[in-house]
Amino acid sequence: MARLAVLFVLIAAGSAACGATRPAEGAGTTFKPPDGWFTAEESEPVEPHIQVNWASNVPLADDPANTTARLSANGIVVEAVGPWVYAGKETVPAIDFPLEVSDLNCLADGYEGQPAPNVSFCNLAARLDNGEIFNAYVYFGRNEPTPEMTAQANDVLATLSFS
Repeated sequence: MARLAVLFVLIAAGSAACGATRPAEGAGTTFKPPDGWFTAEESEPVEPHIQVNWASNVPLADDPANTTARLSANGIVVEAVGPWVYAGKETVPAIDFPLEVSDLNCLADGYEGQPAPNVSFCNLAARLDNGEIFNAYVYFGRNEPTPEMTAQANDVLATLSFS
């Protein structure tokens, strides 16, 4: 339970870009999803500006973060935040690449901030070899994603790269 609490603190720190974070100089994430997927990129609107990238098998809303609230049963959204420099004291684990959904902490239903009753959520805060932190999120349009949906998300996560 303590590990889960630390994970959510790190997610909040990365998402809110609080004072314990700053973007990595000239760094960012990219996806190279399969044909037919949609992508978007932006910087968080608060200081410091941390890069956020999305890949989705459904069209992204004008504000890509709002796409998750209207996911169809087969919809998938993959999001990457960072990398960013973390100055906190909690230990953030390193992760091996390529990423897979099984590397993330997944919540099926009834979690805080659930964008819609049908949307499950997987998340990860991890340290890169250079010490920077990034977050990865996967949203599925159903509480129990099918093996095919998980395989699609794995295919996209495998293309995650950092500049």
